[in-house]
Amino acid sequence: SPRPLQAGKKYFLKHGAQTVQSMVTSVDGKVDIRSYESDPDVTELVLNDIGDIRIKTTRPLIYDDYKVNRMTGSFILIEQGSNQTVAAGMLYPAAELFVAEYSDFAI
Repeated sequence: SPRPLQAGKKYFLKHGAQTVQSMVTSVDGKVDIRSYESDPDVTELVLNDIGDIRIKTTRPLIYDDYKVNRMTGSFILIEQGSNQTVAAGMLYPAAELFVAEYSDFAI
């Protein structure tokens, strides 16, 4: 997409057969192709940039590390208004485990 991927913006995340709403919480860095060094002072990623981002989803995702399984370890981000693909990504292992926001269960 000609529009840049920006932190704080909402996107659809398509992972396998499911699509969930998500938000890019931060752009952690962009890889300089010439030196392979990471530039941490970026706020967006433009066409053909490679970088690290953090994403928050409205529902938990069940996935494998991309190194273990490329099919369940990859995703695409879709812009909500235009349905254009903004990014394709690879998933790392979770930085933190999912914790439910409630503790009472009724069966």
